[in-house]
Amino acid sequence: AVPALLPALADANETVACTALSALEQIYSSGGYSPRRKSRPPEVEAAITKCFSDPRWRVRAAAAELAGKLTSQQQAAGLRKLLEDPDGFVVRNALEALKQIGAAPEPAQLAIVANTHPGLRGQVLELLAKWSSDDAVRAGAEMYNAGNTEGRLALIGSLARAATEQRTMRGDAWMPLLKQAASESEPRLRQAAAEAIAALPPESAALMAETLLSDVDPQVRARGASSVMAIMSGGRIMAATSTDPRAIMMAEFDEDSSDQKRAKTN
Repeated sequence: AVPALLPALADANETVACTALSALEQIYSSGGYSPRRKSRPPEVEAAITKCFSDPRWRVRAAAAELAGKLTSQQQAAGLRKLLEDPDGFVVRNALEALKQIGAAPEPAQLAIVANTHPGLRGQVLELLAKWSSDDAVRAGAEMYNAGNTEGRLALIGSLARAATEQRTMRGDAWMPLLKQAASESEPRLRQAAAEAIAALPPESAALMAETLLSDVDPQVRARGASSVMAIMSGGRIMAATSTDPRAIMMAEFDEDSSDQKRAKTN
């Protein structure tokens, strides 16, 4: 089917082109019961790359989504270029694809995206957390300070998800921002900060345990208590990675926890 699908990517009807991209996903993505992925010939990768410059935003967005689902490392450069796209939906799909293939853009480029598309700051922060460099933390703090309460809540929630998904995230690098959120007068911000802190590695979460346990808000104290219990048990609280507002924080321990790996925390 592939030789017939590739010309369809340039079809004059964008619905046909997008459907052809979807068909390529069905062909090359792993099946529900098989961990293996089919190898893709160079002409398929080249066709996906070509779609990144298609004049129709839906085709560009669909191509970015496909690259992410196929975890195509060869498309990393093209996806970074798509972060300059004028269409916010295309940029959103490119950010998600870069996250899926593990190719986080440089903090400077992510900062530009955050300024150009304020609605994507949560996704930007999750990628910035992968770097945890001084520039990345500075950009995250600027986004936080420039946002309103709802925007700040979304940013701290993104940081909590990043802490769960990226086990190597440097919690100490982001601690100043989390301390700031944990001292806000708005209870929801302190609750969000408590959830993010609880998802950090034990040695970082322990630094804020006393602050959380002494908060006037019972939900913040409860999160602090759960964090302390997780630390003492050699695990950590895992933040829900779903953006569904009905999702809850789940107290689960790392699968790789062991006596040898447990942090010694007083």
